Amino acid sequence: MKYTSVNAISDFEFHDVELELNYWVDTSLSLKAKHLSIHKNTPQNPYESDMEIAEALISFDGIDVHSYKVGGTQVYDDKHNLIQSTPDVIFHGNEAYEKLRDSLEDNGATVFDFGTRDGQEYYMDAHRNSLFYTIFFTFDKVTVEWEEYKGSAWYVE
Repeated sequence: MKYTSVNAISDFEFHDVELELNYWVDTSLSLKAKHLSIHKNTPQNPYESDMEIAEALISFDGIDVHSYKVGGTQVYDDKHNLIQSTPDVIFHGNEAYEKLRDSLEDNGATVFDFGTRDGQEYYMDAHRNSLFYTIFFTFDKVTVEWEEYKGSAWYVE
């Protein structure tokens, strides 16, 4: 690949990124990403603004999925009275891995938010087929690779 970024995940903007599972073997996860953007003033971005990458490959080595949370729902009537509610459902350990794998294998995912809550553990808010979920995870190494830029990031005026 022409461009490579190692352990600099904060250089990227994940909102509305579409992810597709490339492979997952043991603790190595590889994802294809569309609509990933890279911030300006980073070593791999020679442009004056944040740029969208045509297609990227994101590889996590040593990934450890701590939890997978499916968001609860609330249904209200036309007078804003709660008529139905379901709580969040949280999976841990092997169940969390399996839920995430199933989500990625079944039409991938669209990311709403990606970041870290304590500088070490990362989170990703995503959805697929109208199912909203959040994962918390750590990794030893992350590599982002791509060939070309598509243009300015969608949020750049």
